[in-house]
Amino acid sequence: MSFVSRIWRLIRHPTGFVGKDLEGNMFFERHNPLQEARRTKRTVKYHNNDMWLYISGPKRLPVQWSAWLSHTRQDPPTLQELQIDLVRQERVLRNAALIEARDREEHLRMSSGLEPGAISSRAAQVADTRLELPQEHSGETASSVSAPPPIPAREEPGPKSLPTMPSQDRYEPESWTPRARLRGQ
Repeated sequence: MSFVSRIWRLIRHPTGFVGKDLEGNMFFERHNPLQEARRTKRTVKYHNNDMWLYISGPKRLPVQWSAWLSHTRQDPPTLQELQIDLVRQERVLRNAALIEARDREEHLRMSSGLEPGAISSRAAQVADTRLELPQEHSGETASSVSAPPPIPAREEPGPKSLPTMPSQDRYEPESWTPRARLRGQ
C-alpha cells in the first residue's frame, strides 16, 4: 500500500477502520507506536462478540482477511472479492457432491455386478419424473427445477487381444543389443 493511500486512510478513518467481511466482522489497522516496528498493527473486532466461535469453534475468518491480518497480503480484500470466493466455494462443494455420487454409483455397480449404464439410467428416470411433476405440486416450473445432468457411464475396457507367441518348443529368444541414445531424445 502506498504512503499516500495510508495517509488518506488515516485522515478519512481516524479509527483505522479498513473493512468488513460478509459475517460483519470489522478489521482495523493502526500505526505501531514502537519506533523500530516497521509494520502496522492489524486487528479484528468480531461481530456480536463471538470471538470464541472463531478461535475454537466452527467459524473461520475468510482466507483473504487472514492473509491481510498476517501481513502476507498488502491490500485488504473487497466485499466483491469475498462474494466471488463464496460462490467459488459453493461450486466446489457442489462438484465434490457430484463426484461422490458418481463414485457411490460406480461402487454400487461394481459390487452388484450390474451393466455399466443400469444405475445411471435409473437416476436419469428419477430426474425425468421430477421434471414431469405438475406445477401445482412442485410450485415451480419445469424449467426452474435444477436437476443435475445425468453423468454418462464410462465404457469399461474389454479384454485386450494379447500378442500371440509361438509354442514353447519353437521359441527362440532374440539377442538384445542396446541402442545408443542420442542427446535430446
